[in-house]
Amino acid sequence: MTGQAADGSASDLCMTHINKTSVLLEFLRIEKKGLALNVGCGAGQQTKKMIEAGFNVISTDFDIILLKEAQKITNNIVLADAEHLPFKESVFDYVVCMDVLEHLNDDNKCIVDIYDVIKSSGKFILSVPMLNYPFVYDPINKIRTSLNLKPIPIGLWAWEHKRLYDEEQITGKINSKFDIIEQKKISSFFVALFENYIPYIFSYKIKLKRIGSPPKILKKLANTICKIDEKYFFENMGYINLALKTRPIQFQPKS
Repeated sequence: MTGQAADGSASDLCMTHINKTSVLLEFLRIEKKGLALNVGCGAGQQTKKMIEAGFNVISTDFDIILLKEAQKITNNIVLADAEHLPFKESVFDYVVCMDVLEHLNDDNKCIVDIYDVIKSSGKFILSVPMLNYPFVYDPINKIRTSLNLKPIPIGLWAWEHKRLYDEEQITGKINSKFDIIEQKKISSFFVALFENYIPYIFSYKIKLKRIGSPPKILKKLANTICKIDEKYFFENMGYINLALKTRPIQFQPKS
């Protein structure tokens, strides 16, 4: 996915990334290991976690620079557009699509393609940013959109985001092909205060220096903030995460 740090060290301090990776692994916690597709893999950090958990993962992205970073983790990478997945039908046991749909011109096409390549018994894990995000995450665009003004490309509307989703919108897009089996919203109120204004300064410097790993104290701080955020600010949600199962095709009897 375009916009992710091109090295793993910065993502170690990105608390939003930490939270979403934690949810991904939670959704996969009791699953038997199988073939998984990571759509919009970016630099491959979530791919790495899935491989470590025992899954066989094929990762795609249309950003060749990020794919070169992902190739340091695995050779199972494919340069591909999320709206045109180049795979046969019913191949994958799992499809992961974390923070990708909001970047696409045609998010519905991506959902259809995922439905085509996943097995009938497959599990689809999806994450998108919520339209009703906490004020502190992006105060400028929060004010602009409340005044019916077009958002500007900063904050939650940065990184080439074309849209955000409310719960009804995203469930409406997927409910003709998938059934929701698990749902978890991620808070970003407390995380945003720190991620946007304090530790991201450090992670940016680490990225520029290409350090292999950030200081342990900063990683510990990032994880602690995530835990506090979920415990005390769980009502201020920034992302919705869904675990879905394929809905079988319903054949209409001939009259």
